[in-house]
Order: sequence, then structure tokens, then C-alpha cells
Amino acid sequence: MARTAPPPKKPPPLPPNEMRDAIRFRATAGPMITVEDITMELSAIKPDFSAVEPEAIKELHRQAETCLQGTIQFAIAADHRATTLTGIFGTGSVALLAAAATVLAGSQPNFALVLGAGVTALFLLGAALSCFWASRPVDFSVAGYEPRLLAPSVAADPIWMVRYATEDMQRRIDFNRAALERAARWVLCGAVIALVAILAGVGTFFAVWLA
Repeated sequence: MARTAPPPKKPPPLPPNEMRDAIRFRATAGPMITVEDITMELSAIKPDFSAVEPEAIKELHRQAETCLQGTIQFAIAADHRATTLTGIFGTGSVALLAAAATVLAGSQPNFALVLGAGVTALFLLGAALSCFWASRPVDFSVAGYEPRLLAPSVAADPIWMVRYATEDMQRRIDFNRAALERAARWVLCGAVIALVAILAGVGTFFAVWLA
């Protein structure tokens, strides 16, 4: 009686250190934040696509690659916005401080104008720092894998490899979204501070002028 060969065993997941090297781009030499740390913040449920059919998991894999690439494009745009706002708010703060110093150095300085400009400049400086913090270098997941890390899985069980890669890309997407949300909060905080700067400066001017 002929004996059939046993089905190939599923290859084990990549070691944590190799997985981090494969899926994360180090943009800073600061403290390391792992994918697992951010994933735990988002949800305690681990992605599990084991019940998805082989043909469907290939489509999910394609969609996951597209979504992951989209988060990278969003990150580039968000970084550009934060950097631009940092320059705008910082330049405005320096210009107001220079103008206040010029008025203060005159023979008859207008203290209401000096204090109003000074308060506005300090708030704008805070807004610039907030936007700068949003644009700081952080860890971010990139799309794709190193072929040498996936080659053993492809040889043993290609469908399992696609399923495992899809689950891993879901974790990368969650990681990137968490980073984008944190950066967006800092940019929003900077915009609010800049709005308050105008109101605080005008209020200080009239308060001192009417005193």
C-alpha cells in the first residue's frame, strides 16, 4: 500500500528581532518603540485571517499592501505640513519679538503694543514647538519584506505565508495609524495655540492700553 507524504509543517513565525528588522524603518536613534507596544494600545485582539479562503486572502494581501502604502504617503504629507507650520509660527514669533524690541528701544515706547506683541510671540513660539514635535523622527513601518526572510515560508506553504504576511501588514497599518494620530494631535494643538496667540495678544494690548 502506497503511503502519502505528510503535509508540510507550517514554518514558525520569524524571530522578533528579525521581524522588527524586516518591517520597521529606523528613523531615529532614540528609545525603541516596538510594533507590539502600539498594537496593544489600539486593540487587544490579534489579527487572525486563518478562516479566510486562499483566493480571498490573496486579495486581502493586495489590499493590505495598498493601504500600508497609503499610510506612508499620508505620513509624508503630514510631516510636510507640520514642518511648514513650524517655520511659519517660528518666523512669526521671531518677527514680533524683533518688532517689540524695536518699539521698546524708542524714545517713547508704547508698552501696550510691546506687551501685546510679546504675548503673541510667546504663544506662537509654543505653537511652533508643538508642530516641531509632530514632525520629529519616529519609527514607521514600510511596505514589503526582505525576500530572504520569506523564502523558507514560500517553500513550505505559500498560502500560509500570504496569510501570515497579511496579518503582519494589518499590525503595520495599526502601528502607522497610531503614529499618524499622535502627530495630528500635536499639529492640532499647535494650531489652537496659534489661534489663542492672536486673541491673547489683542486682549493684552487693550488691557494695558485701557488701564
